[in-house]
Amino acid sequence: MKRIHSSFRRASPVALAFACCGVFAPMSVLAAGAGAASGNWWYKSDEGSSSVWFGSFTWASTANINWAVSKFTADGVAQPTAPVPFSETKYVPGGLLTGKVFTGYNITGTGPSGSKVYSTGAGSSKVGAFFYSANWNVTVSGGGTYGVRADANDPWPMVASDFATFDPASTYSLYLPLSMNSGQRSAGGLDSGYGYDVSYTTSLGTLDLLSVQVDQTGVTVTPNSSLGSRLKFYQETGPEVSPDGMSTAPGTLLTTAQLVSLITSDVASDGSLTSPLDLGIEVDGLAIPTGLLADGSVASISDDAFAFEDAVTAPVPEPGGATLAALGVLALVRRLRRAGRPEAAA
Repeated sequence: MKRIHSSFRRASPVALAFACCGVFAPMSVLAAGAGAASGNWWYKSDEGSSSVWFGSFTWASTANINWAVSKFTADGVAQPTAPVPFSETKYVPGGLLTGKVFTGYNITGTGPSGSKVYSTGAGSSKVGAFFYSANWNVTVSGGGTYGVRADANDPWPMVASDFATFDPASTYSLYLPLSMNSGQRSAGGLDSGYGYDVSYTTSLGTLDLLSVQVDQTGVTVTPNSSLGSRLKFYQETGPEVSPDGMSTAPGTLLTTAQLVSLITSDVASDGSLTSPLDLGIEVDGLAIPTGLLADGSVASISDDAFAFEDAVTAPVPEPGGATLAALGVLALVRRLRRAGRPEAAA
């Protein structure tokens, strides 16, 4: 949803009397934002044609949502972002996990010349019988001269026990969902946009599976090109489609060209996402991960949503010298006329 606010600064009489570089235009507050959702992941062995997709829930008890604001300036000055960056649990821990409303954040900064910068993060999670899901969004906005970028990162850890039944020398396939729920960029020629990133990380490095960015130049969709036919994309009928027990992934298989067209055509002329897009991503031929990451997992799947905006308020030029002189003469003539005008009868 597009969020538009407006406010303005009134110049004091002293400022008007001594201003020499122009009067700043009224300050407007625009907004860019992105929202996404994910569920649990599924995997299967690449050995044997009878292997089927199955899920693991070992990750859920330690799953976090990570909030970050990497840029937050007003009038060119960095503003405090506390409590960001921080992580919070994605589910309420206990014998049986339950969903929750995320704490999120809402921060504001004010520059030395009065410019404003804002960012928010929000979301929630849900636990179903066979599906754990979460949705989240970030927004950025401001007024005057400001710059801001916010990211919400949803990582899913994969631990060594998830692969206990796999031959370490074999390979496996991974299926994960991504829903692009919402997106909005500001109008008016601002450097403003939003996007989504999906990646897979092991101790050997990170594979960027899909990157989508919408900004003032248009829509950029970048699927991974190094994986070739091992990377597949599907259009799903909803955010909670499960391949559990199936030998093939559900949904409509998309070519790269169809994927790009699907996403591009869902972005309106004003840069907004017209409707949620539910995708499934399959990666085949992955080596069984064994090296540990910093959090003790052997692999991590990451879904990100981000928004950014930079704006500069241009000063409105004061009247030129000739115009000022004419105004002065006009005022003087009016004073003279008043001085020569007879007073009205009492």
